[in-house]
Amino acid sequence: MPPGPANPIEGVKAHSDDFLECVRSRRKPNADVEIGCRTVTVCHLGNIAYWLNRPLKWDPVAEAIVGDEDAARWLDRSRREPFNIL
Repeated sequence: MPPGPANPIEGVKAHSDDFLECVRSRRKPNADVEIGCRTVTVCHLGNIAYWLNRPLKWDPVAEAIVGDEDAARWLDRSRREPFNIL
């Protein structure tokens, strides 16, 4: 695999260009929403573990932190009206 772009903006442009091409062609993007969601989840869990200075147990089916209520609080936040997730 060739090395990634030296400039992070080039990587963002590649994703943007791929997205626009997918809109035109209707093909599936290189990094679709499922891949993006899993990638962000791993990053978020890593941050929570770092902030709390302890390992986490993750249930990927339930998409929940197991056995650690303090850590689980970091997964979501309250929203003010009228901004709710359905």
